[in-house]
Amino acid sequence: MVAKLPGMHEIDYVKLILIISVILFFFLSVRELLFMPGTLNYGEWNGKERSIVEFSSMTEAWSTLKLLGYTNIGFPGIVVSFYIAALLCIFEFLFGEQAAIATLLFSAGVPFLGMHFLIRKINPKVGNWSYFAGLIYAFNPFLACIYAAAHLTVVIGYGLFAFALFGLLVFSDGVEKLFAEYFAVCGKIKNGKRLKFKERMLELRKLIRKYKKELIIGLGISSLSLIFLMQLVLHFVVIFGMVALVYIIYSWKFKIALRRILSLSLIALVVCIGNIHTWLPYLIFREDYYFKVTTFSVSQLYFNSEPASIQNVLMLTAGRPYLTIWQYTNISWAFNLTFLLFFILGCIVMRRKNSIFVLTLFLVGAFFSKGTNPPFGDVFKELYVNVIFFSGFRDPTKFMILVTLAYSIGCTSFFSNMDISPKRCASCVSSLKLFSLPKISKISSNILSNGIHTIGLHNIWLHNRIDENKRDKKDKRDKNSIKLFIFSTDSHSQKARRAILACVAVFWLGILNPICLSGNFGGFATRADVPEGYHVVDSYLSSQKDDFSVLYLPTPGPDMNGYKWYGKTYNANYNPPLQNVYLLSKPIAQPITGLVHPTSQILGYASSNIIDMNLSSLLLNKTNTKYILVDNTLKENSDYYYKAESEKKMFSSNVESNLESIPLDTNEVSLFKLNSEPSLFYASRSALVLVGDLNTMRDLCTL
Repeated sequence: MVAKLPGMHEIDYVKLILIISVILFFFLSVRELLFMPGTLNYGEWNGKERSIVEFSSMTEAWSTLKLLGYTNIGFPGIVVSFYIAALLCIFEFLFGEQAAIATLLFSAGVPFLGMHFLIRKINPKVGNWSYFAGLIYAFNPFLACIYAAAHLTVVIGYGLFAFALFGLLVFSDGVEKLFAEYFAVCGKIKNGKRLKFKERMLELRKLIRKYKKELIIGLGISSLSLIFLMQLVLHFVVIFGMVALVYIIYSWKFKIALRRILSLSLIALVVCIGNIHTWLPYLIFREDYYFKVTTFSVSQLYFNSEPASIQNVLMLTAGRPYLTIWQYTNISWAFNLTFLLFFILGCIVMRRKNSIFVLTLFLVGAFFSKGTNPPFGDVFKELYVNVIFFSGFRDPTKFMILVTLAYSIGCTSFFSNMDISPKRCASCVSSLKLFSLPKISKISSNILSNGIHTIGLHNIWLHNRIDENKRDKKDKRDKNSIKLFIFSTDSHSQKARRAILACVAVFWLGILNPICLSGNFGGFATRADVPEGYHVVDSYLSSQKDDFSVLYLPTPGPDMNGYKWYGKTYNANYNPPLQNVYLLSKPIAQPITGLVHPTSQILGYASSNIIDMNLSSLLLNKTNTKYILVDNTLKENSDYYYKAESEKKMFSSNVESNLESIPLDTNEVSLFKLNSEPSLFYASRSALVLVGDLNTMRDLCTL
């Protein structure tokens, strides 16, 4: 595997090729974005300028801008978004406008490293092929769809899931070794008597010190990963529980199962303590909440399951809704089925105990990932409606993490066995010779020869047969030379074979990825130049010392092609467009209904019914929103242009009563200040629909 050069250390070709491949995979995917000016607008929490503004807002222990002031979610160090904002600040300081690229690289690196460490723990013999496992896990066709959808939170969730499993295995192994040695020592008879309780505790203390490193590392990595997962992608915590259940069932021995249950219990205890800020307020301020899966949710389940057919699940193309159809037409189903082929071959050459475990994960993941598709599609629907743990899986492709996990382990097992012991790999695969092509060709040639003899063309066939025998001898010599190259133990042949195998593996993975060679993640990631008017309005807002938020209008949703300064389609985010492109010194009011903050539901209603200015002013004042910012740079042929024009006319008519126009040295944006109290109370006949937060409804009753 290695080559030694004079005066240099040994070079590991497989490691070198795979590391270079990781770098090329990423930079080829973003090559069109590297030298483009402007701010990269991409990701759920990515693509923001001046992240220090968001980070500083999270250092406040109590903020009236969040959840109407009845929760202290702003405590630093508790929520994951605090650390994300801190990381973005570091990237922005180091990389400037390229901070989004650094964030994207970090997001892809988490699942890559997670699988790298996990598979080395599962099978230490894979060696540097663990980098290839990380490539499959972080850059497979399905996760490419997640990148295209800008769901970087899910991408990081994949990595944390792998780290959680890695920590579980490390901690569980440490616990098993500790107890095995403890019972072996305590079972001994000393001077005709068994060890006393005090002596046993001393032995246990010694063993804990002996295995302290494994216990601390395993418990820390697994529990921290699960704590972050509970706040980022809660679905993966449920799936982790399913994997842990399979891990216990396949313990094979009752004592080992008990020790694994103990390991999981300790990890769960640390996770509960780490998430105390979520469940303790629930216990203190508990109230009944009616929950039922609606017909609308079931319909959405069927809609999300539509592309996740069993064929797409096996080919890792179940994420088709995130991409346009043409991006998948260039991917042959035959190429994608090689994932399944290499996975099956990998399970054959794997140890039986490991292969059964990996196959179970694969079958469970494939069955649930297909959702309501056949076969047995109604099973998932019944689970979704009646089982609380499945009610959160409105998108069944969340279970694809088990399929990608199994493929990463299985395919890497095959390639590593081809590298380390090709003879053993060939002998295992040859056990399937019943279905091999040579046997089929032999049977077909016998049938063909008998048929030719019956019609009197035996002489012609015999002449051709002699020529074929000559060609067969030459082919046999060629095959022998190929076999000599493949199975040779000569160091030069081994190095060449392993380098070629690594290149083939990387090339195979590259041609299956629908967006890695596009240059800009399939066209979804674009840059934008923020108009100067935003800098002008931010200068004014930063001079105001009060604590308030700003409502941004019009609210165009995920499509920003109506803006003159942002000409391409903007991929969906869960934040207002302005917040993702340019972060003001003051917080942007969240008008997206149904999200974490109940204030967003009030703001969503106010922004949607802004024409009813009296009621909107009342609601905006309740959420401490003091300014309304209107973008004047919309294209005249866009739908939002006419909406913005009507809103500005309405603002002009309300300047004296509820709004004050702020003069600015720019025509690109308009800024209006809300009066502290509306001049007239107005009862609207339209219903104010809120999603699920009873405290918000209680607060609104005081309006």
